[in-house]
Amino acid sequence: MPESMKNIHDTLNTSKKRMKNLQLSTKILMGEVVFLVVMVGILSALHYPKLLPMNVYLFLHILGAVMFIGNIVVTGVWMFFAERTKDKKIIMFAVRMVNWADVFFTGPGVTLLFLNGLLMAPYCDDCRQGLLTRWVLVGISLFAVSGILWATLLVYQNTLLRSLTANPRKFYKTLHRWYLVGIINTIIPLIILVVMTVKPAF
Repeated sequence: MPESMKNIHDTLNTSKKRMKNLQLSTKILMGEVVFLVVMVGILSALHYPKLLPMNVYLFLHILGAVMFIGNIVVTGVWMFFAERTKDKKIIMFAVRMVNWADVFFTGPGVTLLFLNGLLMAPYCDDCRQGLLTRWVLVGISLFAVSGILWATLLVYQNTLLRSLTANPRKFYKTLHRWYLVGIINTIIPLIILVVMTVKPAF
């Protein structure tokens, strides 16, 4: 087998092993992200059609924000108090539930928030330049940063699920990094919330 083919083969095998090591909840979340990317592509190709009344988009946008911000705040507090018990069963339960809470709240919240925001921007009275309106661009840019940090949190959560029993030292080190990134990724959506409601003139 040529060296280049062998490298491709090794890369594919490594990717398959990594996918097998991912938790089911993380795989579902990855599916939700793929769905979001596909929907953004479709809406972009259709030039963000106005299919529903603006109030419906606004309701779904706000619902998404509540689900997204509410879940990231609650899960952080939940993990903090679970760790304080020093009980491995409680901590592991909390880590699993944080992952599943992302599936049922963060992922759908992000989808509702982002898609309905995109659908509203070209038509809202305060968005004179549509998606190119400065406060909209700032919000979208911060949202992208938040998405990258969320991906980091998911990596940490998978490490947490694997390492509590096998390597407690690694578990707590990863957990404290998770807290740090989580705090940053709680502040950013709150800034986005201010930008999207105050709509500052940059």
